[in-house]
Amino acid sequence: MPITSTTTTLQVQLAAAVRRRRAAQASAASRALGIAAVEATAAQAAAAVAPSASIEACTAALTAEVLSLNDAALPGKVCRAALAARLQSSQASCLIALANNNTNDNNNNNTNSNNNKNNDNNNNTNNNNNSTSSDVVRPVVVGFVVSEAGRGAVDIVLLAVASGCRRRGVGRALLAAALAQASAAGSTSASLSVRSDNVQAVRLYESLSFRWVCSSRIKVKGGRWVKTKKGDEVRSGGSYGIEPVVRKAGDPLFAVLGLVIIPFLWSVPIALMTAEMCSAFPHVGGKIYCVHEGFGPCVGWLNGAFNAVSNVFDVAALPAMALGYAKMFWGAELEGIGDYFAYLLIILATLMNILGVELVGMSSYIFTIIVCSPFVVLFCLGCGRLPELREERFETQPMNNLKFISCLLWNMSGYDDAGATAAEIINPRHVYPRALSISVCLVSVMYLLPVLVGLTVLPDVDAWHDGSFVEIGGLIGGPFMAATIAILGIVSGFGQLNALMCSSVREIVCLAEMPCQPVPQFLGRLHPRFLTPHIGTMVFSSLLFCLVGTDFTDLVAASMFFDCFSFVLQFAAWIRYRLRTSSDDLDTSLDLGYRAPLGMTGVILLSALPICLCILAVFLTWQEKGTECKIGFFGTFAVSTLMYWLQPAASGALASSSSAPLLAGTH
Repeated sequence: MPITSTTTTLQVQLAAAVRRRRAAQASAASRALGIAAVEATAAQAAAAVAPSASIEACTAALTAEVLSLNDAALPGKVCRAALAARLQSSQASCLIALANNNTNDNNNNNTNSNNNKNNDNNNNTNNNNNSTSSDVVRPVVVGFVVSEAGRGAVDIVLLAVASGCRRRGVGRALLAAALAQASAAGSTSASLSVRSDNVQAVRLYESLSFRWVCSSRIKVKGGRWVKTKKGDEVRSGGSYGIEPVVRKAGDPLFAVLGLVIIPFLWSVPIALMTAEMCSAFPHVGGKIYCVHEGFGPCVGWLNGAFNAVSNVFDVAALPAMALGYAKMFWGAELEGIGDYFAYLLIILATLMNILGVELVGMSSYIFTIIVCSPFVVLFCLGCGRLPELREERFETQPMNNLKFISCLLWNMSGYDDAGATAAEIINPRHVYPRALSISVCLVSVMYLLPVLVGLTVLPDVDAWHDGSFVEIGGLIGGPFMAATIAILGIVSGFGQLNALMCSSVREIVCLAEMPCQPVPQFLGRLHPRFLTPHIGTMVFSSLLFCLVGTDFTDLVAASMFFDCFSFVLQFAAWIRYRLRTSSDDLDTSLDLGYRAPLGMTGVILLSALPICLCILAVFLTWQEKGTECKIGFFGTFAVSTLMYWLQPAASGALASSSSAPLLAGTH
């Protein structure tokens, strides 16, 4: 991705300098050999760089030394073990202090040990006023990490620990140094980032492809450092939208069994996969970026294309759901103006998304509390009727396999969308597991209990449709309860529309910012005041207008059809990521974020469950909607493939299509 002077949303990646690496147990002799090699390389690199050298000179020296060490046929695990031992000690690996020509004394202090970092920062603060040059960074500690990411990948990490790294121009200096080194070696692609409030990290791979990493607390706008907004996404839309599942099941028993079993077969695997992958790759776009990292830009683009089409149908279903509840209560008054009501909801959600993620996050919390409360009251009022279910004789009808599976999976989905705002969430390794575990439990309970209570007063499954909880509320709690559920059904649809639009647009932004993707970069352009992708949000909203008036269940079936292809690729990326970072080989001294408590076999078995459900959903959709499915699938595949091959950077994409540094390790 070419680096421009326009506003750039920096990616989040906690512990970027020490990403998960495979590390087998090394013998004592091999560990000693590795430590000696690192010590020798540190001495050579330190001797090769003058105290007042520029970043470019230091980077060149370190690159040569690290590549020579990698060529020495030392096992990667030995080098990692040696590095881990050094990082745990009082000294850092291969420290070299940099300063400008006027601060040579500070450089001598920096080369002693990591214990002098505070002194370096103090010296740096004192010297910041002595020079206004932005081409040379004040005292900076430079270290490197040697690792084996599959096929001899080499990481070179530049750590700027001085307070001056927050000063205007410093990030550009590191950027220029990295790009200069890549250009000298013939690199064809580069993408850069910053890590932590005052730590800048650039990772250089043997193939000389760059990744730019940063803390969630930082964005850069024209050299100005600002705080980002926290978009913690823990939300539930209440029980709204689950009613068609009962009707399409044909038998209440199948509906209840589905609500009990599917969270374990579908929701839990998706939540675990999302929590691990998004804490490992906390990037704008979440699942889009993970597949891109796992399989390269070509497969990443196909995943993004199918996911984008799915998101359009998915988000469009939410105004339809809200409209269904509005018609249940104000049917006569809304006759003829229902579409305008849906347009209004889309416009309001668009405005809120442009105003900022913090507003979306706060509103999602409020909406969750509000829309869940009437179902808690409904269950409390009707729980005494539950024993009647044993004696109730239900009228059954044939199951609509497609819409039953589609509506059930659709209502139990959405956890993967939480990863789209990973770049704006502080401390994702702790936020995601907690948020997703709460969401899975809350959503499952909020669907099951009201359905059980509703079956006691509305046993005819044919009477269940979008908005039936309004009728159920009236039968149990009277007109006031019916009105409350109807109004909050609209609020629920709007709240989910608001949050899902936020995550969907972030995935488009992710595609626009990644290299070798045929998405116009202007879609990811940020608003100068609110720092939100306003252009991408408006373009996405315009697509929703075209689907207003479409049946709710048809939108859900279309959304799940395209989403299933994306889910298969996401779980495949998770499996590949685990293969590259096997827990059996993992160096436990490295801080690597959340990791699902499963071994390699557990990940494969857990992934097989939702993949089988995806295959079933696609088969049923293809069987019932053959013509529409063929047009949708082959049309999306053909158009996305054509866009990918016709993009100007297609030749560069082909050269690096197999390059997925953190997962594939193919260089």
